[in-house]
Amino acid sequence: MNVPQAELLTLDVPALNLENQQRLVVEIIGQSGMERLAHLVARRTQGHTLAAVTAARLIREGRLTLAEVEASEDFLYETFHRFIDVIAETAGGSPEMGRRLRRALEVIACAGPIRPSIREC
Repeated sequence: MNVPQAELLTLDVPALNLENQQRLVVEIIGQSGMERLAHLVARRTQGHTLAAVTAARLIREGRLTLAEVEASEDFLYETFHRFIDVIAETAGGSPEMGRRLRRALEVIACAGPIRPSIREC
Protein backbone atom coordinates (compact mmCIF):
# COMPACT_ATOMS: atom_id res chain seq x y z
CA MET A 1 0.00 0.00 0.00
CA ASN A 2 1.53 3.28 -1.06
CA VAL A 3 0.40 6.13 1.16
CA PRO A 4 1.80 9.55 0.28
CA GLN A 5 3.61 11.45 3.00
CA ALA A 6 1.77 14.47 4.33
CA GLU A 7 2.67 17.40 6.49
CA LEU A 8 0.51 18.29 9.42
CA LEU A 9 0.17 22.01 9.95
CA THR A 10 -0.80 23.09 13.42
CA LEU A 11 -1.60 26.58 14.52
CA ASP A 12 -1.98 27.81 18.06
CA VAL A 13 -5.13 29.87 18.08
CA PRO A 14 -5.77 31.97 21.17
CA ALA A 15 -8.79 31.03 23.24
CA LEU A 16 -11.84 33.26 23.23
CA ASN A 17 -12.25 35.54 26.21
CA LEU A 18 -15.20 34.84 28.51
CA GLU A 19 -17.47 37.45 26.90
CA ASN A 20 -16.92 36.14 23.35
CA GLN A 21 -17.22 32.53 24.47
CA GLN A 22 -20.57 33.35 26.11
CA ARG A 23 -21.76 35.14 22.98
CA LEU A 24 -20.86 32.08 20.91
CA VAL A 25 -22.76 29.76 23.27
CA VAL A 26 -25.86 32.01 23.21
CA GLU A 27 -25.76 32.06 19.40
CA ILE A 28 -25.58 28.27 19.17
CA ILE A 29 -28.30 27.63 21.76
CA GLY A 30 -30.50 30.05 19.83
CA GLN A 31 -33.09 30.62 22.57
CA SER A 32 -33.75 33.79 24.52
CA GLY A 33 -33.56 33.68 28.29
CA MET A 34 -30.56 31.34 28.31
CA GLU A 35 -27.96 33.93 29.34
CA ARG A 36 -27.33 32.41 32.78
CA LEU A 37 -26.81 28.97 31.30
CA ALA A 38 -24.65 30.38 28.51
CA HIS A 39 -22.50 32.23 31.05
CA LEU A 40 -22.06 29.07 33.12
CA VAL A 41 -21.12 27.00 30.07
CA ALA A 42 -18.70 29.70 28.90
CA ARG A 43 -17.09 29.84 32.34
CA ARG A 44 -16.84 26.03 32.67
CA THR A 45 -15.33 25.71 29.17
CA GLN A 46 -13.14 28.81 29.16
CA GLY A 47 -10.07 28.13 27.06
CA HIS A 48 -11.80 25.25 25.25
CA THR A 49 -13.94 26.64 22.44
CA LEU A 50 -14.71 23.19 21.00
CA ALA A 51 -16.10 22.11 24.38
CA ALA A 52 -18.25 25.26 24.49
CA VAL A 53 -19.65 24.57 21.01
CA THR A 54 -20.27 20.92 21.87
CA ALA A 55 -22.02 21.77 25.15
CA ALA A 56 -24.16 24.44 23.46
CA ARG A 57 -25.28 21.96 20.81
CA LEU A 58 -26.17 19.39 23.47
CA ILE A 59 -28.21 22.04 25.33
CA ARG A 60 -29.99 23.10 22.13
CA GLU A 61 -30.92 19.47 21.48
CA GLY A 62 -32.19 18.96 25.05
CA ARG A 63 -29.42 16.49 25.92
CA LEU A 64 -27.78 18.67 28.60
CA THR A 65 -29.49 20.68 31.36
CA LEU A 66 -28.50 23.52 33.66
CA ALA A 67 -28.44 21.14 36.63
CA GLU A 68 -26.06 18.82 34.79
CA VAL A 69 -23.77 21.70 33.83
CA GLU A 70 -23.67 22.84 37.45
CA ALA A 71 -23.19 19.37 38.95
CA SER A 72 -20.57 17.84 36.69
CA GLU A 73 -17.17 17.59 38.37
CA ASP A 74 -15.31 17.08 35.09
CA PHE A 75 -17.49 19.05 32.69
CA LEU A 76 -15.16 18.94 29.66
CA TYR A 77 -14.72 15.17 29.86
CA GLU A 78 -18.44 14.60 30.37
CA THR A 79 -19.35 16.93 27.48
CA PHE A 80 -17.15 15.15 24.96
CA HIS A 81 -18.32 11.69 26.04
CA ARG A 82 -21.94 12.76 25.69
CA PHE A 83 -21.20 14.09 22.22
CA ILE A 84 -19.65 10.75 21.25
CA ASP A 85 -22.81 9.04 22.56
CA VAL A 86 -25.00 11.31 20.41
CA ILE A 87 -22.96 10.55 17.30
CA ALA A 88 -23.12 6.81 17.99
CA GLU A 89 -26.90 6.93 18.61
CA THR A 90 -27.72 8.95 15.50
CA ALA A 91 -25.52 6.88 13.18
CA GLY A 92 -28.14 4.16 13.11
CA GLY A 93 -27.55 0.46 12.88
CA SER A 94 -27.46 -2.19 15.54
CA PRO A 95 -26.42 -1.65 19.17
CA GLU A 96 -23.22 -3.54 18.33
CA MET A 97 -22.51 -1.09 15.50
CA GLY A 98 -23.10 1.80 17.93
CA ARG A 99 -20.61 0.29 20.40
CA ARG A 100 -18.03 -0.12 17.66
CA LEU A 101 -18.53 3.44 16.44
CA ARG A 102 -18.28 4.79 20.00
CA ARG A 103 -15.01 2.89 20.51
CA ALA A 104 -13.64 4.11 17.18
CA LEU A 105 -14.45 7.72 18.10
CA GLU A 106 -12.72 7.30 21.46
CA VAL A 107 -9.62 5.92 19.72
CA ILE A 108 -9.65 8.82 17.25
CA ALA A 109 -9.95 11.29 20.13
CA CYS A 110 -6.96 9.68 21.83
CA ALA A 111 -4.91 9.78 18.63
CA GLY A 112 -5.10 13.57 18.43
CA PRO A 113 -2.23 15.86 19.37
CA ILE A 114 -0.78 14.91 22.72
CA ARG A 115 -0.77 17.74 25.19
CA PRO A 116 0.06 17.43 28.90
CA SER A 117 -3.16 19.21 29.85
CA ILE A 118 -5.36 16.58 28.19
CA ARG A 119 -6.61 13.66 30.30
CA GLU A 120 -4.96 10.37 29.44
CA CYS A 121 -7.00 8.04 27.26
